[in-house]
Amino acid sequence: MSYQVLARKWRPKKFQDVIGQEAITRSLQNAIKRARLGHAYLFAGTRGIGKTSVAQAIRCESLTPDGNPCGQCSPCQDMHQQNSMNVIEIDGASNNTVDEVRELINNVQYLPTNGNYKIYIIDEVHMLSKSAFNALLKTLEEPPAHVIFLLATTEPQKLLGTVLSRCQRFDFVNASINDLTGHILKIAQSEGIEFSSEDLVRDIARLGQGSVRDTLSLLDQVLSYTSDNHVNEKVLAQSLGVARREVLDQILSSMISAEADECLKAARVALSENISLKALTAAILESLFDLIENLDNSQWLDKKPELAQAVEHVAAAELFWIYESLSKDSTWLFNALAPEATLFVILKKLSLRHRLLGLDQTQQEPKKKAIKSEPIIPEAVAAPEPASAPVVNEITEEIKKPIIKVSKIEDFLKVLEKLAPTLSASLEHAHLDQEMFAQEKSLKVTYPSDGQVFFDVVNEESSKQRLTQLLREHVNESASLVIEMTPAQNESLQTRAQERKARDAVDEEARKQELMNDPMLKMAQDMFNTKVDKIQLGKKGE
Repeated sequence: MSYQVLARKWRPKKFQDVIGQEAITRSLQNAIKRARLGHAYLFAGTRGIGKTSVAQAIRCESLTPDGNPCGQCSPCQDMHQQNSMNVIEIDGASNNTVDEVRELINNVQYLPTNGNYKIYIIDEVHMLSKSAFNALLKTLEEPPAHVIFLLATTEPQKLLGTVLSRCQRFDFVNASINDLTGHILKIAQSEGIEFSSEDLVRDIARLGQGSVRDTLSLLDQVLSYTSDNHVNEKVLAQSLGVARREVLDQILSSMISAEADECLKAARVALSENISLKALTAAILESLFDLIENLDNSQWLDKKPELAQAVEHVAAAELFWIYESLSKDSTWLFNALAPEATLFVILKKLSLRHRLLGLDQTQQEPKKKAIKSEPIIPEAVAAPEPASAPVVNEITEEIKKPIIKVSKIEDFLKVLEKLAPTLSASLEHAHLDQEMFAQEKSLKVTYPSDGQVFFDVVNEESSKQRLTQLLREHVNESASLVIEMTPAQNESLQTRAQERKARDAVDEEARKQELMNDPMLKMAQDMFNTKVDKIQLGKKGE
């Protein structure tokens, strides 16, 4: 007997077998048990999640008490035949003309050879032409009593409103990673498949992107790579072209711990294993997302000691910033002239974030010696160092710049913008106590209740130390720093961003009034016997 792929072998045969669609299957079960079936259903959702597999129960003549098909009666057996005359499955992509729809309409009059219903399943129904849809409308609205239409589509937005109004619509959701993982483990137990860890199962489920059929196809691909049905990390990585978890954990832990050279070394290892640049970047983002989700999950962190140690002194807000930066940078990464080198630059930038953003206090120390850094281009294409490279003299003294003293809070913020731009940007979303600064030369920072992310950035110990250091260097040697969230009873405090917006609104209104009173404008109104009702100012710089 020829091999049957897992996606076909494990195709749902009853409602409980449909993965992750409990709300839909319960509604259909109730409709079947109460004999309240509609004449046309629209099943919308991603590919391979069971849209066309629920038809069997509609034709069963001996339903089980819970509303599932018995699998034994003549209509149930008829469902498994490829050429059944009572269940007609049509591919909308290849049968989308008016003539083909008219042939379908002519055939709906014939009674089923067994059972009570004749079912027409039109898959990818959105591919039908507009003329074909118009030809089908009347039959879809009032079909014979023995006919039920099941329309399946991955793009319901492309259907005409006249079609949607004639159907009962059910939207199938993507299967969750947990549901897919459980389904794979169930199949593995039945098929004698062994996984070295459950993490590998979750990796396959994640790559399936919510589709049961795609997930089982990936599992088939992995099994074809091994002869003993034993799946380990190496088998999974090489069969699907994905990065090994060990390498991904090394990239993340090194990046978070500011070990740029180790981070780049791990990235090179991943690329040397024929992992595509896009797959590696996506895998890093997914791994970082998993880390953020499990920051408070000690059981998860215990399995990853390197990551657990790396995040021990890192605030969640900093991890959010790393994820956001990598996600934004990845949008232009693949259009770069040298995408591989660009990825290394991005990873190195994130690893050295404290130094680059002015949060690293050690950056103020004088350089003792010029150190040759590891090249951030792949080793295979790195240019050889010239044999007669000049010797760099040791730097013994640092040219010291005078420290600027300020007395106004706006002047201090300008200094802060140059030396610690991240802190400066975070303070824009807080209320700064101007009176306290003027009298005591100290800084009180108050965040509104919706500014938790910015509060976390500034309230981090290294940020507070850096801000206090700059405050004492440029304002007052005994200056103190207070950082707090807005008390519930005092939500009226405005942030600097809100204050600036209010000032801009006043300035804009004053400018409009000035233009309305302009003599030239009044002369133009008199000349053309008209009146200007509204003035729209362009943005600054336009």
